This record gives sequence, C-alpha cells and structure tokens, in this order.
Amino acid sequence: MNYGISLMADGWLNHEQYQAYGYETIEAADFPRLSARATLTILELTHWRAATAADAASLKALQDCEALLLSDAAARQLTAEASSEGTVTSSSNDGYTESYASAADLRKEAATRDRETVRQALGGPATSWMLYAGGVYHPPARH
Repeated sequence: MNYGISLMADGWLNHEQYQAYGYETIEAADFPRLSARATLTILELTHWRAATAADAASLKALQDCEALLLSDAAARQLTAEASSEGTVTSSSNDGYTESYASAADLRKEAATRDRETVRQALGGPATSWMLYAGGVYHPPARH
C-alpha cells in the first residue's frame, strides 16, 4: 500500500535553488548525495510526516531546512578536508600537546546539530505538526 507517500529520498530543493540561498558552495556532482542525506535526516526526524507536506508554508520551511542542512554538511566536508588529522579539541603551548576529536565525536556533534537545525527550521506554528511527537495529528488542510 502506498498511502500517497513517496518513499524516495528526493529533496525539496534542486542544485540551482540551493545556490540561490547563497550558503556554502556545493559542487553539482556532490549535490545529489548531500541532498539525499539531508532529506533522509528531515524525514527521519519528522517520522516521515514531512513527506506528506503539501501546503506552501510547509514546503517553503522544508526547502529552508534542507538548505541549512546542506550548508552545514558542506562546511563539515570542507573542515574535514582542510584538517585531515581531525578537529583540534585542545592544545598546550609549552610542551606542544594537541588533542583531536575522534570521528565518532564529530559524527555525534553533527547529528546533534542536524537535530537542532530541523527542530528550529520546522518548529514554527505552521510547520510544527511535522515535529509533533504525540498521537497522529492531521493539520486542517490534510483531512
């Protein structure tokens, strides 16, 4: 049964629309992979409710949310490429000691940031139905 929900990881933005936001630059070749990851993050954190969005306010909020997630992912990718050894978490000057964050720490931090981004981007009055954690909620336009 389909229930009218697309199970594809097609996002709410294409590459040209993302570029219009003016956020971090993403190459066209990298965009599908990063967009699919951002879309799946949104779908997971909304328990797939975002896939049912049909009104203009919800769709615009989903585009904005995806753009923010894409920008963060692109920035993390640039940071990872610039510091191949990892992110410095602490350093000492006298004995020259540096501590680096582990890959697991970086992934955990990224997941936390992504959750906060989705919560903030979709937490408005017109879109909070996607984040609702209780029983099944049907917004007035979706009966």
